[in-house]
Formats: sequence, structure tokens, C-alpha cells
Amino acid sequence: VSMTSTIILGLKAAHAMTKQRDEIANCLLGSQVAQDYVRNRDVRPQKKNITVFFADLRDFTGISNKMPLEYTVSMLNDYLSEMTKIILEKEGIVDKFIGDGIMAYWGTPLNTDHAVRCCETALLMKARLPELRKKYPELDFKIGIASGEVIAAMIGLKQRPAYTILGQAANICSRLEGVNKEFGTNIIISDETRKILNDKFLTRWLGYSRVQGVEEPLKIYELVCFLDEADEGLVKMIRLFEDAVSLYHNNDDNAYDIFLRLSELGDRPSKAYVRKMEDLKKGSGRVTKEFIIKKA
Repeated sequence: VSMTSTIILGLKAAHAMTKQRDEIANCLLGSQVAQDYVRNRDVRPQKKNITVFFADLRDFTGISNKMPLEYTVSMLNDYLSEMTKIILEKEGIVDKFIGDGIMAYWGTPLNTDHAVRCCETALLMKARLPELRKKYPELDFKIGIASGEVIAAMIGLKQRPAYTILGQAANICSRLEGVNKEFGTNIIISDETRKILNDKFLTRWLGYSRVQGVEEPLKIYELVCFLDEADEGLVKMIRLFEDAVSLYHNNDDNAYDIFLRLSELGDRPSKAYVRKMEDLKKGSGRVTKEFIIKKA
């Protein structure tokens, strides 16, 4: 009887461990992707065109230094839980959590409309912020999104491999996340991502940005909203802003007047250009990686 009990307990423990592994995979990957992961299907090393994003809380270090520990942990857990739920609903894969950051991607091993799903996710996450701010007023995030070819494979220790991606797109999206700080935006996408989007999104050309490891400056865009949510005034304002960016990159001083007008309406990217152009006129500024003078 003792031997039988031991065997039963052992089987139960093994079953519990398998269930826990499946639940962890489910949480990180989403149900369908998790099934492929657990069954070791579709996870052979391969090159894939995907879209990847990196989301990071704005000034999380400052918030954590000012707020009680319990508040900070509660905010982070609630934020990560809510945003991860949206990612999984859109069949994204959560690659990793890096402190308050989330790296996720679409396009492998499932779905081909990866850019659309990723951008939908980012906008749905942005739409979720007002509700979270009722409890955590300081909460805000920045997201960088990039598309391109990566290597997708099981990487890591034999005992604990992880399905992950390696490639330039991951580097670019992380860098673009940081560029939001310069423009006061929430979501910046690469030109490669914009090229493969459908017409359901409203984007705004912000200019060019240098990215470490990439020789040429990248053309970058703000992901503003779903197009059907934008009124005519917003669309006209964005097109006027893009005209000003084109003038700026052709060294035309008329850009300043347009940016100034738009900044007085509260437009943050326009304010960023006004500050930069005023600094350049005074000779006290420098053309940073986000404000490259380049023929448009």
C-alpha cells in the first residue's frame, strides 16, 4: 500500500508540474501559441518577418522613489496584468518582462497580419490607461514598434529553453520607445511597420531618428489612433504638421511658424520642434538624433 501511495503521489506531483508548465506557457504565449510550444510544434529555428514592440512606463523610477513600496508594486502588477491580457487577446507573444517594461511580438509562430495586430494592441493599451489612472494617476507609458526579419528559435539552457527572437527589429523598437520622450508621444512606429499597415490607422510623420547599429537615419511615425476615431480637424492638423516637418528638413524657416501655431494648440511634437528650432537659432542647441536635418 505504501508503494502504491508513493507512486500515486509521484504521478500527482508530475501532473501538477506539467499543468504549471502549461499554465506558465499559456500566460506568456496565449492559448494557441502555448499549445504549439508545449507540443514542440512550429518552434524550429527559422527566419521570419514579424512586428515587435517594447512598452515602458514613463518615469517609473521617479514614481517608485516618491511612492510607498506597496503602492508601486500594486500599480506595476495591475498595469502588467491588464496590458498582458490585451496582448494575448490579440495573439501576441510576451517575450519578456524587463522591470516595468514589456517586450512582445506578432508574426511567429502564428498570424501574418502582425503589424496590424501589434498596432491594434498598442492603441487598445492606450485606451485602457484612463481607467487605470483612476487608481494610479501617474500611470503613463511609451511604446516603440518595429517590423523586420528576425531569427525565431528556442534559445537558452537545455533545461529551460525559451522561444524568443533575435534581430534588428527588436533593437529598433527598444530605441523608438525612448524617442517618445523627445516628442511627448506615446507610440512611435518605424517606417517598415507603417508600410505594411492597412488604412484603419492614423499615423503622423515625425521626422528621422538615428538608431545604434543602423547606418541610415530611420523615418519614424507616431501611431495616433484608429482612423475612424479621428475627426477632420485632427487629420488636417497632422497633415499640416507633416508639411512643416518636410520644410524643416529642407532648411525652410517657414516650418517654425507652422510649428509655433500648432504648439499653441497644445500639440507636443510641435512644441518639441519649436524648442529645437529656437535653440538652433540661438546657437545654443545641437541637432540631436531625433531632429536630423535631412532632405525629405
